[in-house]
This record gives sequence, structure tokens and C-alpha cells, in this order.
Amino acid sequence: MRLHTPVGALLLFATCGAVTGNASADDAGDQLDAFLYLSAMGELNFDRSKDEIDQSKTRPSADLLLTDSTGSFRALAEYLVTDDEHELERLQLGWAPNEETMLWIGRYHRPYSYGNTRLHHGQFLQMSIDRPALEKWEDNDGILPYHSTGLLAEWHHTGAAGEGLQIAGAIGADTKFDNGLEPFDVLDPERGHKLGGDFRIAYLPDALGENQIGVSFSTSKMAVTASDLNTPPLSQIDQHTVSIYADWQKDRWRLLSTLVYVRNLLDSVGDTESDQSFVVGFAQLQLEASDHWTLYTRRENRWGDQHDEYLRYFPESLSQASIVGARLDFLRRQALTFEASRNHSSNDDYSQFRIQWSTVLQ
Repeated sequence: MRLHTPVGALLLFATCGAVTGNASADDAGDQLDAFLYLSAMGELNFDRSKDEIDQSKTRPSADLLLTDSTGSFRALAEYLVTDDEHELERLQLGWAPNEETMLWIGRYHRPYSYGNTRLHHGQFLQMSIDRPALEKWEDNDGILPYHSTGLLAEWHHTGAAGEGLQIAGAIGADTKFDNGLEPFDVLDPERGHKLGGDFRIAYLPDALGENQIGVSFSTSKMAVTASDLNTPPLSQIDQHTVSIYADWQKDRWRLLSTLVYVRNLLDSVGDTESDQSFVVGFAQLQLEASDHWTLYTRRENRWGDQHDEYLRYFPESLSQASIVGARLDFLRRQALTFEASRNHSSNDDYSQFRIQWSTVLQ
């Protein structure tokens, strides 16, 4: 969880706009866009096996996204406010040397996760109320690092037949491990963060469409400041992932699916090392039943996670989940989502019902 002052966030947004907005007012290439994503969610948990999960809770949130462009320069800032946190999600300055390439510097969402780079901000953009456990943020029961601060490069190419190829690569300040994941914070920077890197490549049969399949890789060197569950304590975690994913739509059907192999090399004080791995994935199927209603179901699972030393630090992360839901889009950019699920974590087994209202203002 990050607790920052909203005043600091507003100053960052002002800086973001100033960097690219110094062109004259009549510069037709200057464009500033602002999006405010609002949501309110209520949930009821029942049939709990251990009573470790709260019986009910509510969660309001507001996510402000600002983008600015002048000529070949871009700027982007995103700030999230909920009932228990205020966090700078992204702060990026970019330059497009040509029509196919975009170079960024700043705090970004690591590109090895397709879901978090495409449906990363604003509950309104997500079909389900929550992202899969695999793709949850580090400070929200997430088991993988998804934020970094450094350099990000994106390249896309359209072939002669109209097909598309997308490549993204990044290197930046990695996450620390302090009985959990702590990404580098540009508003409160600390020393000791090592470098991590990402690479993703995707094929699109139609460069202008949404359908794509891809693979990605990531490597993280996480310095450990506290590991209370390990004796002797950990000194460093080397984490490597290999992912395959698909986002495919045909007529009124859409399939989103990701499978990730995670390998952790746990270095302990005294030069002992443990090599462990597990696989985690999900598949979500959606049906656009009408112009206003969309139905969906999702299955999440982890394999090979029994007695995993790394996952012991994330007891609330779901190892299995079966979800069904329905979303009603109404009026102008308003949505109501209803969702029921059966969840399993090392802390508890429980059933859950959720309802959420979401919207986006521009």
C-alpha cells in the first residue's frame, strides 16, 4: 500500500502537462486528455472454512489518467485513490522517433503482463470486478512484481498483408522484498533496488484489430530486507517468468487466457540456495449476449505450489477460483456488474458475491 498526498499527485500532473504542453495554444499537435474512472464495490463472503476472510466490505475508488501529446512527445500520469490508499500508478515521458516506435522513461506497468498493460486502469475497462489473482498489484495480494521505474520501448509493425507485430522491452529499478513485494516508489525513492527486465512479442492477424497471441519473459533481482518466514533469512530472490497468452474474439465471444511459469531462486544468508517453481494461469470466456448485457466465466489455478517458500508470504492470494458474472452497460459509460465465485487460498476457502458500479468521465 502507498499513502501519498493528493497535493503531490496534482503537482506531478501539472509537471506532466508542462513538459509537453509548452507549445503555443494554436499548435494543432497539442492534445491533453483526462479520464476519471470511478467505481464502488460491495462484497459478501460466506461459507468460510476458517473465518480468516472478512465477512463483508465495500471499496470505492477513483483513478485519474492524464495524457498529453505535442508532436512526437508524449506524457502520461495516473493516480489511484481508494478508501485505504493513494498511489501514483504511472508517470511516463515519451518520445516517438517514428510512427512505429515509442520510447518511455518513468514509472510504468511492466510489459510482460498483457492484462495489466491493456486493462490496467479503471474498473470500467475491466469486464470482471477484479483482475485474476495472477495479475493483481503487488500491494493487493499480488504475487509478481508489476511496476518498475526506468526505460520502456514499444514497437509495432504492420505487414504487407495487414498483419501486426508488437514488441515491448523494458529495464528498470526492480521490486524489493520485505515480507512481501515493494516496488520502487518515485514519490519516496529508496536505495537498494536492483535492475529487472521484460520482453514481450505479440502477433496480430489484423494489425487494426484486438485479436492477438503472444509470449513474454521477465527477470527480477529482488533485494530482501526482511523474510520472517525463512530460517536462515533470505538475502536475494532471483525470479524468472515465461508467459504465453491469447486475446481472441469471434462474433460475440471473447477468450482471454494467460499461463505463466515462475521460477524463484531463493538465496539465504550463509550462501544456501533453493530453486523452486510453479505454474499459474487463468482462462476467461465472455459472451456479448445483447447490446447491454455481457456474461462471463473465469477459472484460475496454480500448479506445483505446495510447500512453496515464496508463496508462503502471500497467504491471501487465490490458488484456485471459479467465477461467473454478468455486466449491464447502460446510459452513457455506466456499468453494473454482478459476480459470484468460489475461492481457495492457503488462508481460507469461501464463497463470494459482489456487485459493482463503474463509470468513466472524460
